[in-house]
Amino acid sequence: MECGALERCCGPYRNPWFLVPKKDKGYRLINAAQRLKTVTIKDASLPPSPEEYSEDFAGFPVLFLLDLYSRYEQMALAEIYRDFTAFQTPLGLLRMTTLPPGYMNGEQVFDRVMKKILKDQISAKRGKPFLDDVGVKPPTRSLFLDSSGKSIEVAPGIRRYILEAIVSIDKVMADIERAGGTIS
Repeated sequence: MECGALERCCGPYRNPWFLVPKKDKGYRLINAAQRLKTVTIKDASLPPSPEEYSEDFAGFPVLFLLDLYSRYEQMALAEIYRDFTAFQTPLGLLRMTTLPPGYMNGEQVFDRVMKKILKDQISAKRGKPFLDDVGVKPPTRSLFLDSSGKSIEVAPGIRRYILEAIVSIDKVMADIERAGGTIS
């Protein structure tokens, strides 16, 4: 409740729930909203295959992989749907304000939102989301070598591909930050 992922409610629904121990000695709340799955229309869109995804990053001397922190907890759930996630606790009836972990179309929803957030970086070929990760690279391989095949320096000791990679990660992280996302 302190981080805003849960709120009090008085709705007509109640789901079972339980806690699962995490490696860091904390607990993960599992809202077993199985009945929600029975009335949800399955979204058929899929993220790219790992092979298809990794092909875009082949041949680059440097790239970054950002891991988004708590992907579902960063996805606000529309208020009209929050009562469907309600569960009874010793504190009273609570509901989720974000997508519940395990939600049937959660991957698809998250993928679409990330593609919208990173649309400029995707079209510039700087960044590309994959589930809860974002791969980041310089926009093109052709920036690395001059016509004689030597690495291009933009300043003494700073190669152009390093500068371009830093610019790329800065732009990707700025878009994620503007959207309110958090990176592990």
